Amino acid sequence: MKAREIRLARPAAAIGALFILGAAGLASHAFAQSPPGAAAVRSYDGNYAGAMTIAEDHAAGQRAVFHGKSSGCAAGPFRRALTVNRGQFLFAYSSPRDVKIAGSIGGDGSLSGATASTTGYVVLTGKIVGDDLVGTVGGPYCKYSLQLRRA
Repeated sequence: MKAREIRLARPAAAIGALFILGAAGLASHAFAQSPPGAAAVRSYDGNYAGAMTIAEDHAAGQRAVFHGKSSGCAAGPFRRALTVNRGQFLFAYSSPRDVKIAGSIGGDGSLSGATASTTGYVVLTGKIVGDDLVGTVGGPYCKYSLQLRRA
């Protein structure tokens, strides 16, 4: 009788061991994969370049002199570039003042970021569709529209 019990126990133990190994393999495979949406975010990677033009000028009358210059927003258009890498972006907002905006990109292509500047803050929002990035960037006095294209 014991011999029969042992024969039955061995296949059950083998099946149990295979089940445990299989579950561990699936779990390790799940942890090794990228987080959901990572591939979508990486599809936006690249360098985008184009024009930044004035959209709103609220500077006139708000400040008399700023860094030795009279008030008012620079009209442009200015050539600007934005770099995207793994769901993060870096945008050079103002070359003379070295103001850079860092932010993130969602799986749907929406992007947002902000930084402090000498006038308070600068915010960039927009969306990437295909190879085109359309958005706005600016602070409390000057707002610009962005029309960038992936190179």
